[in-house]
Amino acid sequence: MKKTILFALAMSFLQACKTDFASLQYTSGDADFTQTVAIGGNFLSGYQDGALTADGQQKSVAALLTEQFKFSNGGTFNQALLPAGDGIGLTNKAWQSPYRQAETLGNFTDCKGETSLFPIEHPMRISEASLFLMPTGGACSDFAIPFARLDDLADISFGTAAKSPYFHRFASAPGASSAIDDALHQNPSFFILWTGMEDIYNFALSGGTAGAITDAAVFSQTLEALLQKLEKTGAKGVIANIPDLDAFPYFSLVSPRALNLTVNQADSLNALTGSIFEFKEGENGFIVKDIASPFGYRQMTTYDRVLFSVPIDSIKCHFLGVIPADMPNQYVLDSLECAAVRSNIQAYNTAIASLASKYELAFVDMNRYFQDLQKVIANDGVHYSPEFIKGGFFSLDGYHPNQKGYGLISNEFVRSINQRYHANVPETLCKDCKGIRFP
Repeated sequence: MKKTILFALAMSFLQACKTDFASLQYTSGDADFTQTVAIGGNFLSGYQDGALTADGQQKSVAALLTEQFKFSNGGTFNQALLPAGDGIGLTNKAWQSPYRQAETLGNFTDCKGETSLFPIEHPMRISEASLFLMPTGGACSDFAIPFARLDDLADISFGTAAKSPYFHRFASAPGASSAIDDALHQNPSFFILWTGMEDIYNFALSGGTAGAITDAAVFSQTLEALLQKLEKTGAKGVIANIPDLDAFPYFSLVSPRALNLTVNQADSLNALTGSIFEFKEGENGFIVKDIASPFGYRQMTTYDRVLFSVPIDSIKCHFLGVIPADMPNQYVLDSLECAAVRSNIQAYNTAIASLASKYELAFVDMNRYFQDLQKVIANDGVHYSPEFIKGGFFSLDGYHPNQKGYGLISNEFVRSINQRYHANVPETLCKDCKGIRFP
């Protein structure tokens, strides 16, 4: 009898604890996801490992978000997918092809004969690139275009192959329609907007050699003009701001004081340069041109940045960064350029937050999120950090996240959308999102 009573009590307890899955209702709240468009640049497109791939496009922030929107009456998100394979990226290395495929992690033997795991670049012949850049037809919802600055999105010439091989593929009228024109033509009910990154980071990633940073006032005016056009369609949306320079391994992996010298090397360099730099055994700053310096050159300090694009073998074995082979400008973001990047990020973010409030949009504070990443973020039992390769968040190019990183970012968007529009969109677990593949 006692056993019977205990069994009945146990069953009653289990029934009381059982989840009522029927009560879990997903809703779009005050938003309407039936016709969603994405407008932006690299980080919204899924660019990673130095290239855009079809797989990356399908695991982009925009694609992951719209997949979750389907739980709340979201519609089809049409993408101009690249052919399957290792994708296509742009490179500024003039001595190679302007294109490359996605980087892979492999065993790299350096000029000293030492082998270690390192990103392996894969240059792409122009004939191969043409297969990835063939025009595609059909309506498109995804206007996240790699390297597109905000003003590029409104520029009809950006649809030419010379300006953007990516947008040229799917522009409704290449060279005669802008990305914004084409996006508005979709009559969006909701938009995902993340722009401004390229207006600053195209400059930063190139060491200040790829044009100037868009003036903050011009950026603010252009962004508001875009939001006014979107408002006229009746669409609601979400907008994100810009992470700080120090959030990315690309700008911190190579120390500006990584010129390691022996006593004999330091003595030889001091004799060669008249001891104007006072080289010493151990760590020294690389040498860069500086017209403000009395000698026209100076040593780099911790306020400068050496970019991850620098040829490491040339540093190790050929003394790149030492007179007469000073560190080339395309591999350096000096202290003044770093200050300009940071001040513009602050100004852009102020404008983005203000306009998000004015137009009653969901706002995603990506700047804060990337700051939190510096302290390590836990998700589904996994810890993510900005550490290159081992941290699990960034891809092999040191700037763009990998698919798992994009999955985490998409959930930040979901949380902001749910809060602003009283929605109940589920977060993605992204079980099939890939991290870095080890050989």
